[in-house]
Amino acid sequence: MEQPRNPIEFFANWLMEYNKVQKKARELTAEEKEVSKMIEKHNFSLKQIEIEENQKLKEQEEKDAQNEAFWKKLGESEDPFDNLGDFAEYLHKNIGSTGVYIGQLEPPFKEIPEDADDEAHLDKSKPDIIKFKFANEDHTNLIVGTHLEPSEGITH
Repeated sequence: MEQPRNPIEFFANWLMEYNKVQKKARELTAEEKEVSKMIEKHNFSLKQIEIEENQKLKEQEEKDAQNEAFWKKLGESEDPFDNLGDFAEYLHKNIGSTGVYIGQLEPPFKEIPEDADDEAHLDKSKPDIIKFKFANEDHTNLIVGTHLEPSEGITH
């Protein structure tokens, strides 16, 4: 190996080059830390997404089990009329409606004397009204037992 012509200049150049290498190494370390943080955030996001998907899957499985139980109960029932309340709840949960009401068209009632016959309380001269008999769970107290006259609402 040959001796440098100017040892001071050679040493100064070596120190400058060494400083550049060290600076580059510090920059790479900072970048690696930043990349590591980004990877951690990404992994956390993936875990959150997985948790949410598992929750949705669990909710869907519960909903499917409830639906299956409803249809099984309906199939075993002798009179489907007995399950209309459950049917309103089934529709409410599966179609995303605000409320589900099941009513029947009937003639309105009128006052009668005590000695009247079986159908004297029915006022057949007036148009039929909708009498609500079933509703989904959160509307039952509001709707069941009420009626809708022909001039009321948009459904009659």
